[in-house]
Amino acid sequence: KTGPVSRLLQGVACDYGVAASLLEDCVKKFNKMRDNADSCWIKLINKARHFAKEHELEPTFPAKRQKRTKLMPGETVRDERPQDPEQAFKINTYIPALVSIQSEFRDRFTTAAVDVMREMQFFMPNYL
Repeated sequence: KTGPVSRLLQGVACDYGVAASLLEDCVKKFNKMRDNADSCWIKLINKARHFAKEHELEPTFPAKRQKRTKLMPGETVRDERPQDPEQAFKINTYIPALVSIQSEFRDRFTTAAVDVMREMQFFMPNYL
């Protein structure tokens, strides 16, 4: 998803207007992935399983020993941790990774920075 933007920004002759548009598209795609995390997760897992079958790999998540925590005085409910290793990976890795990517895009490419990039295209030789 970020490949074209990365190649364009690292190129010798970078068209900043196009780069700004591609960055906005990337942000929208990652926002959509986060908003639809469950359906995107299912698609990702299915692709991974298909890849594993093609390459004769075992497409499973290793099961870990269930951690038990002692209830403190006055506590009535235990912490619920996902039993399924696949769900645990989704909750502990996949969703936090999406949130981290969204945060990095917000921090590195603010609205003002993208607007400046869009205006910089007018200094390109083909616009002069």
